[in-house]
Amino acid sequence: MKDLFWTLEHLETLDLENNSIEFKENHTIKELNITCTITSKDRVRLNLHESVHLLKNLKNLSINGFHEINFPESLIDLKNLKKIVIYSKDLMNLPEVLFKLTQFHNIIIDSRMSDAEKNKIEENYDYNNPHIIVKCSANTILEGLELPSHISNFTFVAKNLPQEMIFRSKVKKLVIIEVNNASYSFLNGDLYTEELGAGNYFLKSNDMTFFPTFTVDPQEIENLIIQNRRINQIPEWIFQSPHIKQLLISQYQLNFNRDFQSIEKGRFEISINDGSRLNAKNITAQVVQARLELPSIRNVPEFVCQIKNIQHLIITSRNLDDFVGSFGKNHANRIEIKSYHQFALTNALNSYTELTHLQLDGLNFGSFPADLKFPRLKLARLTENSNLNRLPHFIAHTSLKIVHIYKNIDQSYITDFWNNNDDNRLEVLPSVPRFFFVNNNNFTHLIVSGYRMEIDTTDFDLKSIKHMRFEDLPELNKYFQYFSNADLIEINIANVRSVPDWILNFINIKKILLTTEEVPFQEEFFNSDVKNTLKLKIHNEFDFESLSNLSAYSHACFVIHDINFLSNNHIILINNSKPVRILKTTDPERFCNKYLGMPDPGYRLIVFNTECVLPGDFNSFVRSESDTFS
Repeated sequence: MKDLFWTLEHLETLDLENNSIEFKENHTIKELNITCTITSKDRVRLNLHESVHLLKNLKNLSINGFHEINFPESLIDLKNLKKIVIYSKDLMNLPEVLFKLTQFHNIIIDSRMSDAEKNKIEENYDYNNPHIIVKCSANTILEGLELPSHISNFTFVAKNLPQEMIFRSKVKKLVIIEVNNASYSFLNGDLYTEELGAGNYFLKSNDMTFFPTFTVDPQEIENLIIQNRRINQIPEWIFQSPHIKQLLISQYQLNFNRDFQSIEKGRFEISINDGSRLNAKNITAQVVQARLELPSIRNVPEFVCQIKNIQHLIITSRNLDDFVGSFGKNHANRIEIKSYHQFALTNALNSYTELTHLQLDGLNFGSFPADLKFPRLKLARLTENSNLNRLPHFIAHTSLKIVHIYKNIDQSYITDFWNNNDDNRLEVLPSVPRFFFVNNNNFTHLIVSGYRMEIDTTDFDLKSIKHMRFEDLPELNKYFQYFSNADLIEINIANVRSVPDWILNFINIKKILLTTEEVPFQEEFFNSDVKNTLKLKIHNEFDFESLSNLSAYSHACFVIHDINFLSNNHIILINNSKPVRILKTTDPERFCNKYLGMPDPGYRLIVFNTECVLPGDFNSFVRSESDTFS
């Protein structure tokens, strides 16, 4: 009867509980699952029977829930085996035969792997790229580990690394990190570098206080990441690696006075307490990307200013982990400096003549040199900087056209600063109650959000400003005498109760939109083709009788969208010489934009919400959507 079982034609999956069995020759079983269901605290061992090699077409092997696992050497004979998953938070050993299966070039051993992470790995599993996936106990201790030459990619995540590791294969990328969930990032190739190729080794440890003894060929290493803040020395072979393209060393108490031989063309990333202890003269010639996390930093390190080909530079006293998502991905000629201290720039940065993107956060603008110049600057963001009460001098030497001054970081309109393709923008988050705006005659677009701004009118005017937007701005009326040449004005404040006198100053304005709704920010604000328009948020108790003369405007649109009953104050809306059309809708923004985009509609448009009760005098003007724009 037992022999008959092994000859069943459609038997593809075999599930076992708590132990292995003796196997007979079989050509149909492709998946073998062995699960421990014993809940006692006693250690449960699985001894996989040596006859497992008789399952000639076994493709998947899954082991769940054991404390110890022994695999026979006969597992090597299963040439069709393409996937091994061992999942047990209590597993204390790693069967040696796993490292002898030459069809597996990729091994992930991760004590922190979650169910969700395991599921993601399996959902995206590629049988053309076989993996051994192991979840084990965080306390798994290996005295030594030898990785044979067929292993191309290796991840190890546990409390302690093996005391000795021997790499028989060519190591191109070596990563020793404290970051959680390293294995899934490793599998998808998105941890610090964009491509996953052969020769990648990821080692993660929480409590590593010493550097393991590595036997490795330093001639092959191209990417080296050490992110462990407990160890305080670097092994000799790292300094002997002549082909490193990416180097990240993150150790606050690092102490060394050796030179790195070379970084040919790539990243240099380091995190130490004292930048003066860093001797990096041999890497400065060719490095194109550099990240420096220096908690005590107060100025740009001297050697950084000697890097002539830099494309992306980050200097920060904060955690470099905050920058992983934005760093090193198609970003040319960019500098980020973030500090908790009174960081001072020097004119040595003038050597970066090709700089296009600049972000300064937490610096002291009171000590900025007056002769800084970045003539190619396209995007700049200045935030949380002390003494930032006016635009710095170097802005005058740029071609920046769009200026946004805002009070809260949530008001920023450059949502993805480093990936934004729009040129010539400047963002400023001042650090003082009043900001003095000085024009450089290149500015064409101005946004001020929630900030009390002073206009410095010395020896200049603001006629270059064509598009302007003010939000929650106090003392609104005092600004408009300087912007008479603007042809797009957006005012999003809450206290306008009558037609402002300053409207008459803008001879270019031919279209007006008065709305009780928010005036939404739209990308069309940056479009130079949008002209002759005023968009003004009005109070619910706006005095519509102040609309005494609309004949000068080709378009007049009124949105009364949060009022359910009209008063006599609204009669003026229909008592005018130009025809009126009324539209009731839940989407006023879409229809107002459509109306303002018409060449010459020949009528005024009034938009109410669908629940608004209209007096009888108004009902004769109500149109359907199709009739409104016919």
